[in-house]
Amino acid sequence: MRQPAHNRTLKQRSEHHIYAWVLVSVGLVAFPLGRLANAQEAKPQAALGSGVDSGLATFNLNMTEKEMAEHQAELAASNQMPSRPHDEKLPSQNESLRYGLGIGLVQGADSAIEFTASGSDAGTLVDFGAFATQGALGTRLASQHLNLWNHDGGWSLQAGDLSSEIWGLVHGVSYSLPSKPNRSPAIAAILVNQPGSPSHFAVTYRDSIQLRNRTSVGGEIDSDRSFLLHAQTLARRLSLFANYQYKPMQLSTGAGGSIVYNFGRGISVYGGLNHNNAVTTASGATGLGRTTTLMSQSISTLYGVTVPLRHGVSLGLEQSKTTTTSSTTTGTAISLSLPAGRMNLQARYQLGGVSFITSPDAPTVLFQSNRTLLITANYSPRRETTLSIQNSLRWDQSNRAENWAQVVATFRLARSYDLQFLSGFPELFAQDRMRVRVNHTLTPDLAMSLEYGRLMPYQSVSTVQSSNGFMLMLRSHWIERTPAHGAHLFGKVVDQTGKPVKQTMIKIGEYKALTNDKGEYDVPDIPAGIYSVKIDQEALSADYRSETKEQRVTLSGRSRQRLDFRVVPLRAIMGRVYADKNGNGRPDPGEGIARVVLRLGDAATATADDGSFAFYNVDPGPRRIEIDTAKLPTGYVLLSPPAVDVNLAADGTAPEVVFQIEYRDRPIEFQEVK
Repeated sequence: MRQPAHNRTLKQRSEHHIYAWVLVSVGLVAFPLGRLANAQEAKPQAALGSGVDSGLATFNLNMTEKEMAEHQAELAASNQMPSRPHDEKLPSQNESLRYGLGIGLVQGADSAIEFTASGSDAGTLVDFGAFATQGALGTRLASQHLNLWNHDGGWSLQAGDLSSEIWGLVHGVSYSLPSKPNRSPAIAAILVNQPGSPSHFAVTYRDSIQLRNRTSVGGEIDSDRSFLLHAQTLARRLSLFANYQYKPMQLSTGAGGSIVYNFGRGISVYGGLNHNNAVTTASGATGLGRTTTLMSQSISTLYGVTVPLRHGVSLGLEQSKTTTTSSTTTGTAISLSLPAGRMNLQARYQLGGVSFITSPDAPTVLFQSNRTLLITANYSPRRETTLSIQNSLRWDQSNRAENWAQVVATFRLARSYDLQFLSGFPELFAQDRMRVRVNHTLTPDLAMSLEYGRLMPYQSVSTVQSSNGFMLMLRSHWIERTPAHGAHLFGKVVDQTGKPVKQTMIKIGEYKALTNDKGEYDVPDIPAGIYSVKIDQEALSADYRSETKEQRVTLSGRSRQRLDFRVVPLRAIMGRVYADKNGNGRPDPGEGIARVVLRLGDAATATADDGSFAFYNVDPGPRRIEIDTAKLPTGYVLLSPPAVDVNLAADGTAPEVVFQIEYRDRPIEFQEVK
């Protein structure tokens, strides 16, 4: 099937797009590597909006519910196919990429810009984001990532900020090899830049192997000889997890495990254990060139139980303990969740303490206890308004209390306006705690936010400014159509004589396609997957019956498959039952006999008032029509043979079948009475 000119153009553009995304991934890796000399200075910053009073994010480009709904409507409009007769439903010939651009400015501090792209391009899922700041520290690329995932090839590519099972957040590029049965291999080149470990490059290999009985093993191994192994098993009620890791550059090892058991009805218990060892060396003061080796270890345990009560109330109990070479920390906590209509209350009370060992040579134990009560109340009187109050009380071992409270409220002022308010409680208008933000949707593609209060600069998200100020943010997005990518299924529908059958509906999973005047159907751009393909019998003409059974096909990539169907034309056998009253040897008007029963296999019918009968929707081939002599009208006898053989042709109807009967009076017989 010849593709439309505009779609061919999109496909050509898409090939260039994929190459461009790969070049972007190279750039994301090359940029920070060029600054390896000051890698400590260029470390990825903490999550935006974290820190004090984090109820409002400093810079957040996430879409609102309204924008998300508009985005879905735009995608539906851009992918919508022209209407077709008979509810034909074909795969979309277009995919789309959504681009976003955000700009933010903090008064008297710095500015930031963010660019995002997400969607699908020729069957490859794309997720891209880059966040840069400009301020006292110069121009900084704070975070960046690119994720490409190709369903057909089974591969994926990640670049920029990555997650390592051993090191956590790192920078580099990772390539997941084409999927294999029960395995997920991947290789990566990363830059490790973390406290306690010198900055270095590493090549890693990661894999996960799925075994039987929902058990998996896997891990990661690096070129610096670091490795991590883990195993997991999931039973009906029991979940087990274990891991072991080794970091030679830090001379550290770690092992741990966890268990969760579900008793049913929401009751579950859980527990965990972690054991870590590390060796550090430092220059000693006892002599030149001498070093001191320090051995540290920590053992952490955690176990608890969750019990649901009535009416959505749940209760949790937890016990924890962490022991190191210099201290022991213990904690016992009880938590309660209480839904009450439009309000939800959560409370957690924790009793803990820390024991310190002042000197290894002359151990002296110092104990400090503390208690903490945290209460959170969330209230939504209506959809446009939400209110959250958090209150934390902390008592030290002298029973001195520290109180901290915060309130966060959101109000929908109008269709395109909403207000967010964050402050201390009950001092709602304290200048050092209050922050106010107004969000305004200017157009479906452009939004603006204005915030006032003690703000956090983009280049120092953990430091609050000493005075109040304004922050302005603009966010815009647009959508670009990209070509669809998928398999091609085509074929033909004919009858037993090879004659094309038009207007036949072919069902391919959720999709539907009609045959043309030549009996052909052609469906491009079908997403990869396993499909059930069949003729829609409900939409098939009553003159036909599908002879080809439902078939299952596996479609992937740009594969082309042909699947033909054959239908059987259903014909009719007609006839008549008559009594030859005028003796001319043929049925004439007025000679038909009603209510005579005839059979065709398991089917049966009765003659009409004029003696006619018919069997419809009969498959072609040899057929036998029989008259039920036991159910002839009273006084009638059959003159013709009781059965007639008919060869029903596929391209026509059978000759008329005629049965002749005759009415005969029974003579009166006298019997002798004895």
